[in-house]
Amino acid sequence: MPRLVKNPGSRNKNPNYDTMSHDDRVKQERSHPVSARIDLVNLARIALYYQTQGMHIRTMSQLVNWSVDLLCEVLIANDALDTSRIATLADAVNYLSVNDLIQTQTKHFTKRVQKKLSTALRYETFRDMGGEPEELDKRGHKELHRRDSIVPPPNMGVVHKTLEETVAEAIKAGKESGLIVGDDWTREQQARDKKIAEQENAPIKPGDLKIVDE
Repeated sequence: MPRLVKNPGSRNKNPNYDTMSHDDRVKQERSHPVSARIDLVNLARIALYYQTQGMHIRTMSQLVNWSVDLLCEVLIANDALDTSRIATLADAVNYLSVNDLIQTQTKHFTKRVQKKLSTALRYETFRDMGGEPEELDKRGHKELHRRDSIVPPPNMGVVHKTLEETVAEAIKAGKESGLIVGDDWTREQQARDKKIAEQENAPIKPGDLKIVDE
């Protein structure tokens, strides 16, 4: 009697793939291992930030991946980053290679990682030509979307704020915490200061002068 064998590739498939948007799938394909030294205090602060937002960080790779994504989101929201200069994975690889930042000599750049990067670049070409990589290269597709692949972070809703909006929010927070007094108190102080200034600058009347014997 023939024995049914489960497709080994299905065990490897990322469980979140079917619910991911097209952009998130592309972003997942662009992920690449890097070696870096990072300030652990700042890294822990960012992890705490995600925790306060109700998001669970499972691995260091996820934390670094999401942190870089958040930084780009903040820069873009504040018009501080021109994304048109590096719009594709090919642009990114070219820029990093020219500036000796691709890290091809580290232990992380294995044959598997090199093959994964080549597959991701090929998928980008497929899409530019109007093709669907999942149908054209199923084996490569499973490799790019493995079970342990990092799921891109959700949009954190970072918005650009003007200086006036930032100051207004800071003042509001200060009043709520008691660090900044309210408008009524401020008006009373201003009226009192004005009265004192008027008294100090008022013209001297002859009757106010006193002769003092020395």
